[in-house]
Amino acid sequence: MIVKLMEKMDLKQFFNLMKDFFNQVDKLKHILVCIVLMTILKPIVGTFFAIVITAVISIAIKEFLIDKKLGKGQFDVKDIYADIIGIIIGIF
Repeated sequence: MIVKLMEKMDLKQFFNLMKDFFNQVDKLKHILVCIVLMTILKPIVGTFFAIVITAVISIAIKEFLIDKKLGKGQFDVKDIYADIIGIIIGIF
């Protein structure tokens, strides 16, 4: 799906989309929290389990349970993308 979307975009549209995405402070918070979680957990439990634990905390618990099911926050798919980006950066 993402590949098909990017095929239809030119480079300028892609960079505008990325700029809009990263200009949102909330998304940067998601990225930073995932990086911090990965940095703390990796030496303790290893990379694989750090990814799993961070994903469960940031995506499953925060996004789906707290935001979507309990209605305590604003559910946004872009938050999940930001969490994934933070996890990927945290791997390195």
